[in-house]
Amino acid sequence: MTEKINMETVGAFIRQERKKQSLTQKDLGEAVGVSDKAVSKWERGLSFPDITLLSALADVLDVSIVELIQGERFQEDKVDVNSIKEVVNMTVSYSDKSYQEKSRKIITIIMLLVAVISSVTCLIVNLAVTSSVDWALYPIGAFVLVFAILLPILYIKDRKMEYTLVIGGIATIGYLLLIQLLTNTSRWAITIGVPVTLFIGILTYVIFKMYTLIKNKFYATAILFLLLIVCESVVRLILILNGIKGNNIFTMIISVSVCAVSSLILFIYGKNYEKYQDAK
Repeated sequence: MTEKINMETVGAFIRQERKKQSLTQKDLGEAVGVSDKAVSKWERGLSFPDITLLSALADVLDVSIVELIQGERFQEDKVDVNSIKEVVNMTVSYSDKSYQEKSRKIITIIMLLVAVISSVTCLIVNLAVTSSVDWALYPIGAFVLVFAILLPILYIKDRKMEYTLVIGGIATIGYLLLIQLLTNTSRWAITIGVPVTLFIGILTYVIFKMYTLIKNKFYATAILFLLLIVCESVVRLILILNGIKGNNIFTMIISVSVCAVSSLILFIYGKNYEKYQDAK
């Protein structure tokens, strides 16, 4: 038995058995309740019949469901229970993946429709009110930013976090540059927006990896509070270097103290929790 469904093999088998039954693609489609285009996709290995159609399709082609899924005929005495279970599991697994793929496409289409309709609406209203295109670019840019962040999550299988952070970071910097251009302000998007975006992106990745690798989540959260102190300090430094004064020193001392105390409490609690787990 193969470990996964080979759609090209199944497609060739469906075409072979359909011709044996002297059926056209349209005839087969009508028999199982689908279009001839769907049958054509099956036979070309572009898609796989829905799990709910397997029984009817097998009956029309005069083959067993196991043979249909495997894409070949074989003698009944060679089929054991384990083989049948394996094929059923393969089919369910493929059906789940197919459902997830369809869901991703539906979500993408809905997102795209909402973005396009909203963007066109903003442009029309903007032109009607001001006879120019200015503020409408803000929501349009925001839609692009959201797409840049969500698409990697929906479609990329490996290293989703890395791709999302990189693409999202680039889109964020682009959006900040757009705002700077529209507001006709100084180069704050480059001097402040870029370093802050890069730092937050790196920090987010470090936190993600930390929670992935550290088993004791109390320790991980304790480190998180310490990283918040670093984050506050770095952002404050970037602002100061650009001539922007942050909050007064008293506020900074309070925020640092709260994070430090929270980190210490979590570390102690995590240590006790670890001892408790070892004693069990």
